[in-house]
Amino acid sequence: MSQNNIPSKENFLRAKAAMRKDDHGLSEVRERILAQLKSKGLHEFMVLYSRKTDTFGAYVFYEMDNQISEAAESGLSGEIKSLVIDELERVGRGSKESIKINFEFDSHENVLKNYEGDYYNRLR
Repeated sequence: MSQNNIPSKENFLRAKAAMRKDDHGLSEVRERILAQLKSKGLHEFMVLYSRKTDTFGAYVFYEMDNQISEAAESGLSGEIKSLVIDELERVGRGSKESIKINFEFDSHENVLKNYEGDYYNRLR
C-alpha cells in the first residue's frame, strides 16, 4: 500500500483474484441444489466460503418455520447435507473428508418476520 493507505492497482488485482478463487463453483452448487430440491420444499439456498476459517457455510431456507423440524424428522436435512458436500466435491472444492461445512436451517417466513425479507441482513 502507498503512504496514504490507498491500495495499489496490484493490491486490487490480488484481492480480486483471491475472491474469485474463494467463490469458485459456489454459484453452480447453489443452482444445482435449488434445482434438485425445490420440489421438496426448499425455498432458498446459499453457500459461502470463509478463507479465514477454511470453512463453508451452507444456509438452507424452507418456506415456513414448521418445515425445518419436518425436514429433520423426514431425513431431508440429512439428504441436503450429503448433497451439498457431494456438489462441493464435484466443483473441486475438496474431498468429502476434507470439506468443513457449517449448516444453518431457517425459513423464508423467519426472514420476512425478523429481517424485513432481507437475506443479507439475515446472514450478517
